[in-house]
Amino acid sequence: MQHVKRSQMSPPSLNLNDGPLYWKIHLAQTDTKKISQSGIVIVSILAAGLTSRPKTDRRKKLITIFGGIMKKRVLAILTVLSVLFALTACGAQAVKPDYTEKTAETALNAGKDLEGKTVQLTVDKLAPNSMFGYNMQTGKHLNFVSSSNPKVKAGDKVTVKVTKVQSMMGSFIITYSDLKK
Repeated sequence: MQHVKRSQMSPPSLNLNDGPLYWKIHLAQTDTKKISQSGIVIVSILAAGLTSRPKTDRRKKLITIFGGIMKKRVLAILTVLSVLFALTACGAQAVKPDYTEKTAETALNAGKDLEGKTVQLTVDKLAPNSMFGYNMQTGKHLNFVSSSNPKVKAGDKVTVKVTKVQSMMGSFIITYSDLKK
């Protein structure tokens, strides 16, 4: 028996009648650089349990089917990942406020109702011991009050949802919820 170097071995023939064990051994002995895409398809055909040699047209059809199945799987996975990415990105967007501190003060002076609206403001001063509770002062006459500590400091930009508005001694006392920094 003559010994042949791996680099001189020819790729396996397409005789599927030798059985899967022959192919496993033969493919393991061949150089991996020489195994072409058709070799991978042959392994796929063996894994599918096909043991007879298909005709040339049928073989092309099988390659197309196996390639089509993989394409469909990859396409389905990419579609699912794209949808998940889009939903995550949409959920991560910041809520666009209905009013800024300036437009809120103008709207209140015009007699508009801000209850249920969101206001974005920059805290000018925090008065933790006001008679209304924790008072975030901003604008000329806006006081955003809460009984719990908002844990902000002067200069912080926050967004709040207005729950109640009162006018008292030329200032607006605004109760809020859903504070977001």
